[in-house]
Amino acid sequence: MYRLVTNPDSSVLIFLAPGEESYIAKPDTSEMETFQAPDDIVLNNWYWSPDGTKAVMVSSDWDKLYLVDFENSQFEELSDDYSLGFFPWQLSLFSPDSEWMAVPEQSGLMLADSGGRHIERVSGEQSWFAGFLNERELLYFEREDDETTLYLYNFLDDEPEVLADSEYLRVITLNLDSNEVIVQIGPRDSSQIVAINVESGDQRELLEATENTFYSGIVSADGAHLLLQATIIDDGSMPVYHIDLDTGDSEKLLSDSEAGIQIFPSRPAALVGFGEESYFVNLDTDEVIQLTFPDNYPEDDFSRFGISYVEFSPAGDQLLYIDWRNLEESAGFTANLINALEENIFTQSADSLRVQFSPDGEWLGIGYWPEDMQPRDLGVIDIVNINTGERIEILEDAKFELWIQ
Repeated sequence: MYRLVTNPDSSVLIFLAPGEESYIAKPDTSEMETFQAPDDIVLNNWYWSPDGTKAVMVSSDWDKLYLVDFENSQFEELSDDYSLGFFPWQLSLFSPDSEWMAVPEQSGLMLADSGGRHIERVSGEQSWFAGFLNERELLYFEREDDETTLYLYNFLDDEPEVLADSEYLRVITLNLDSNEVIVQIGPRDSSQIVAINVESGDQRELLEATENTFYSGIVSADGAHLLLQATIIDDGSMPVYHIDLDTGDSEKLLSDSEAGIQIFPSRPAALVGFGEESYFVNLDTDEVIQLTFPDNYPEDDFSRFGISYVEFSPAGDQLLYIDWRNLEESAGFTANLINALEENIFTQSADSLRVQFSPDGEWLGIGYWPEDMQPRDLGVIDIVNINTGERIEILEDAKFELWIQ
């Protein structure tokens, strides 16, 4: 059974069957070429190049990297010593111009051109990739003895530049708009959240960190907002902070939350918590609204609950997410698709479900697997009009992957 995946602009389609002959198709030219896909690829772990011509995939054991070159229909092993380490989840392994790749390995950080050749070693063991800053500079940090050092490495220079060092240093994310790297730095019992300007080396403190706490975070697309989610080790709580990166003002939005943060791509708004308690945050006003569920949603007798899928509309003005509940062991899971305005678009009893926006944002494709459907790798595809709620059955015995047009 083939799975269909696409690059960000849908100019290349891949009909992928792990361990079998697979196909790369280019709709604009009607070309289709074959290649042999490894049998240990993980279809959900892709790092796309910004220009959409290449991707890096991770093996099922998380020890190998594969490079897919769509233009030349090549699929090759890039590394068999892969180690992602502490790489911030929202960043890319590719440089912004798609010309270079970072190859994080157990033995250190490697740098390769986008064809997987001309590989050079950037750092040794106990070092971790922290993201590309621009087309020719990347960041990494290295642990030696009791010190962690953050380096800026320009491909054209011989020696990396030290940006900061401390007993404890952890990269949270990058703010490319202001050329800053956001880090947690300092002694373990008294660290700070700091923005470091990579050109001047100047540091500005954004937040006094809580003791025995580590932070994850994401910067808005305009570079004006930083949303931080802390994990306090002592009691397991997860407070959430909003920092205005223009003024430096900070606001504690929540004393506790469930894991997960997302920022809308084209609005100063965010979703916090992918679980029983989920919140919609207005980053302009710091207003926090707890999402509620439909009146018929049970308050007890569920054994599994949580947001398992989040997607923004193409215009970035809508957020859709799936909530799962288990009413009875034999009933499977019921998925409710709800937008940020808490409108219940549909309810579907199914073992598994996937949704995706159409490119114009008017329709949702719904692929689901009813509990009694056999074989298990096939499902049903419906479409739903977001504005009217009209639902149309399209296919049975199908595998839903994406919208083509």
